[in-house]
Amino acid sequence: MGQEERTMAMVTVGGGLCVKILKRTADFSIHNAISNLPLNDGSKFLVPKKTRLFVEQTIRERSEAKKIHSTFQQGLLRLRLMVAKKVVETLNDSQGAGPHPLTMEATVLGLGPNYQIRILLTNISDELSDTDLYIVCRTENTNVKPRVMDVPLLPSGIPIPIVLNAILKGRISGRVEILLCKKSKTKPVAVTAVVLPAAEEDIET
Repeated sequence: MGQEERTMAMVTVGGGLCVKILKRTADFSIHNAISNLPLNDGSKFLVPKKTRLFVEQTIRERSEAKKIHSTFQQGLLRLRLMVAKKVVETLNDSQGAGPHPLTMEATVLGLGPNYQIRILLTNISDELSDTDLYIVCRTENTNVKPRVMDVPLLPSGIPIPIVLNAILKGRISGRVEILLCKKSKTKPVAVTAVVLPAAEEDIET
């Protein structure tokens, strides 16, 4: 063993013998230890895709914090406005019929060009109707008088007739849309429509 270059023999205090044989290729010089360290050749460190995206997003959020915050606030305000509109529409729809539901029917009387529109309003609740109801007429090729009129107090279960006069403007048919509205509501309580047939020409005999 004394012939080996990488052999070390040790005698312990207790009288034991310890022999260490190292690798033939082992080199313990300082120069070789430094040269064996990996050198920085300028290559980029491989970063996972998700980590890279997270880092880029974090940098962008830091650089554009005010813009991102203002965009978030605008989106939040739009969401609140949309919710408020939906709530108002829902309330109007639920209150459209009101506590006193009404029915409305309309028929056309006459041969033309002068017609009468007979509207029949019925309060199907157990109480009196509201006092702020009125009728509005939207016309096509037709003159209606009156176009707007107040509705009288409607007792429970008794049909109340209302008559309107309508005149065609030409020789083609007309249309009248009748809206029963309430002054405190944006949507009509009830809607119906009638068609006025075109007047027949006089037949000479």
